Amino acid sequence: MRTTLNINNDLIKESMKLSGISNKTKIIELALIDFVRKFKRGRIKESCGKLKLKVDIIKLREKELE
Repeated sequence: MRTTLNINNDLIKESMKLSGISNKTKIIELALIDFVRKFKRGRIKESCGKLKLKVDIIKLREKELE
């Protein structure tokens, strides 16, 4: 998809320098991927302790040893 964006040029240049990626599209895709991962991780952390799991640690250890 083609989109026109106004992005701080210094930020793009620094991102390209740090990553070694010389393609602006790839830099923005990488940033979006990182953004999505960060928020998905946050949602998982928020649910920590709220899920009811029935785990049999002995069975898990037996499977691990197989």
